[in-house]
Amino acid sequence: MAIIKSIRCNDCGFQLLWGSGVVPYVRLPPGTIRKLFGIKGEKVLLKEPPVGGHNIKLAGKSIANLIEEGRIGHYATYICLECLNLFQLDSDSVRICNKCKSDNVKSVFDLIGQKCPKCRLGIIEEKTVGIS
Repeated sequence: MAIIKSIRCNDCGFQLLWGSGVVPYVRLPPGTIRKLFGIKGEKVLLKEPPVGGHNIKLAGKSIANLIEEGRIGHYATYICLECLNLFQLDSDSVRICNKCKSDNVKSVFDLIGQKCPKCRLGIIEEKTVGIS
């Protein structure tokens, strides 16, 4: 289950996010990944955990072991403050815009409560709009 959020400017309506904003995954050898919660409505791999959640296994290992091995990661939504390009980056990636190559990039979550990067008048607000 994912919480659906709207992150947008309260003045100009510039929409930075409509969705969960984060896509977790587990790295599988050799260098492949498998999404824990997919994009485009696909939901794979994780079900409701048993009470306590300690018996969940992914790729044959416990989540705690995968975290220790550095095999859990996530894609998050970022914005380039130069060209206003919205894109997703891996949690381990260098923060560079994939359109204009600027390093003036922030997570959309970091802009909540800040001035809008588009109109520079409004404030970026976050609202929960649903659950999927």
